[in-house]
Amino acid sequence: MSPLGDLIIQIFAGLGLFFVGIKLLGRNLRNMAGGPFRTVVQKVSGNLAFASLWGVLAGFITQSGRTTGLILASLVQGGIVNVRMVLPVSLWANLGCTLIVFATLFPIDFFVLFFMGAAGICLAFERPRSLLHFSGAVFGLAIMLYGLKMISVSANGFTDYEWFDSLLQLTNSSLLLALAIGFVLTMAAQSHMGIVLITLAMSRGGFFDFEHAALILLGTHLGSSGITALTGLHFRGIPRQIVISQIAFNLISVGLFLTLFLGERFLNIPLVEGLCGLFFSNLEGQLVAFVLLLNGVTALLLTLLRKPYLRLCERLSPPSEFDHLGRPEFLNKKLLESPSTAIVLADKEQHRLLKRLPGFIDALRVKSEGGVDAIRLDEHHAAFREVADEVHRFQKSLASLSLPTDETERLLKQQNRQELVNSLEETCIRLSEEYEHESSDPEVLQFRGNILEALDTQLLTAIAALEEKDSMETALLLKMTEDGSQSMEGIRRDFLKRAENLSDEDRVHILSVTRFFERATWALHNFAVLLKPETEENSG
Repeated sequence: MSPLGDLIIQIFAGLGLFFVGIKLLGRNLRNMAGGPFRTVVQKVSGNLAFASLWGVLAGFITQSGRTTGLILASLVQGGIVNVRMVLPVSLWANLGCTLIVFATLFPIDFFVLFFMGAAGICLAFERPRSLLHFSGAVFGLAIMLYGLKMISVSANGFTDYEWFDSLLQLTNSSLLLALAIGFVLTMAAQSHMGIVLITLAMSRGGFFDFEHAALILLGTHLGSSGITALTGLHFRGIPRQIVISQIAFNLISVGLFLTLFLGERFLNIPLVEGLCGLFFSNLEGQLVAFVLLLNGVTALLLTLLRKPYLRLCERLSPPSEFDHLGRPEFLNKKLLESPSTAIVLADKEQHRLLKRLPGFIDALRVKSEGGVDAIRLDEHHAAFREVADEVHRFQKSLASLSLPTDETERLLKQQNRQELVNSLEETCIRLSEEYEHESSDPEVLQFRGNILEALDTQLLTAIAALEEKDSMETALLLKMTEDGSQSMEGIRRDFLKRAENLSDEDRVHILSVTRFFERATWALHNFAVLLKPETEENSG
């Protein structure tokens, strides 16, 4: 292989190690945090100083201000916290994720290799088990830094080529081009911090001057805003305010420091570079200081102006009609002090989730009749999952208590029913997607209409059985669903025999619709089986 090919493949390998390392580091740090993240957010969000400090730590743990923002948006959607409480956490997470840049300043090659070996051995033999996530985080950090080192060393070899020197001169000839490079690379790599660290490594080899490297770093913030906008689109209303705050944070930071750069040119005074030079004498250190100032100053400014900033976010994303759907109505941690009451109210939350499912059937009816008022599947599904996850966490907290035997049995059955409700919702989503299929065959339309009505009847019966704890409704649901698969198999076979001229697309559609109906019927039958002892006890 030619020397140039050698350099390219080494950089390519370094990039692979670098991005895998970032993923491993972030994933394992988040796994180490796990549930405590939610708990701490709830505890510190009422105190500005603690919320800001936790934001810095949360940003370091997730290695992404964007990821922290999306997690916080989910907590807001679930009604765990409000936007005002967690806004400082979201703002300061942007500073926390940049702390990793300090690792590029020190000669730690020996430690990188040592920890790569030690953590790799721990992961390979899965010992000690209690430290697997920690080992994964250390291994991720080590291979990330090793990949970065490979990129930096290999990139230095390009300086021997005249064409590369011309390319660098072109890049360093335009501030706008440097800004665009940072934006495009961040969007392509889907990693803001990844491009930041690579830029710092390249600056070590003298590829950029301070101003152009800083503009690339500003471009990464624009790219981060673009990625946040794309990944946060599924949020609506109040939860989206956190997403908007992250997007606006990056845009404001870029606008603020671009203004300073323009001021430098107008006044011919190195404002930003001079300030960064107070902390470090070398270029790489100055760029590290720039990254920290970029995020720290913006976080401080927006924290001081958080009230008007919050009003801006509220104006850009006013409350949505779907906000209440992603919040539990009956669950509260204080209820754990009275387990019997908690189980009853968890039943009510479960009933509230079950009552949403006929809404899919109604929307499909409207659509089949030529209407356009179909519900937004993505919003309803996201809101359903938020509440269902909260129910799961609530039930898990209950299960950790020392409950009497009868309440333990009730809780266990309730947990099993919740899994079935989750499965039913997933099936309804899939069925709704399947009904997007357009057919001109009247027999197909009539057949799938009958399937729709049959499923609607079963769902309404299940809702009544859970709400009223009525043994007759439960018995009716059991009767409806006891031989669902066998009955549907016969109905499907008869229909396909009669409709011999069906197109291949319609035939596949009918098979899919009936399969989803069978799945829903199975879940509803098991739901009734779990409900039966309670309804019999209630009627007795």
